[in-house]
Amino acid sequence: MDTQSAKDTVDIDLGGVSPCGEVIGDLGDDDMVTVLTGMKLNLAFFSEKVANLRNFVMHLETLGVELEGFVLDREDNDVDVGCVGKFLEFDLLCGVLGSEVVELDRFLDTLYAEIADAGERVTSCKPWQDNLLDPEQCLKQSEEQFSEIKKLSASFERTLSSYKRGGIGM
Repeated sequence: MDTQSAKDTVDIDLGGVSPCGEVIGDLGDDDMVTVLTGMKLNLAFFSEKVANLRNFVMHLETLGVELEGFVLDREDNDVDVGCVGKFLEFDLLCGVLGSEVVELDRFLDTLYAEIADAGERVTSCKPWQDNLLDPEQCLKQSEEQFSEIKKLSASFERTLSSYKRGGIGM
């Protein structure tokens, strides 16, 4: 009979003992499952947010190309209403992206702390340790994508600054 069906049949409080029989602080089997589930849900949130930001960045890249076309086509004193509208949209969306990057960067720090905490709690139990491998790999992959988004966000901000210095959209 496996552990889960035994727990379903008889309500046993493990009292802070892992499936390996090790004491893991005040955490029992159910508590560890809760910790790992919460961590995995936060990781899924982070990964989904990164995927959404990648789509957002693609839209900003397209908008940046359009703006560049406006800038190249305009004459010295000619201010096009379409150019001003695109500039304002680009400015607003760059601000939104910058805000999301800052927020997600903070969340990433929290996620790493959660993984480290869970890792410390399960160091003596191989079955629980195996539950941390996939999330760590997934986090590294999402973090690489997020790092690229951060670079692009900084690039957009530089582009925006150069447009402002050049008087585009004003």
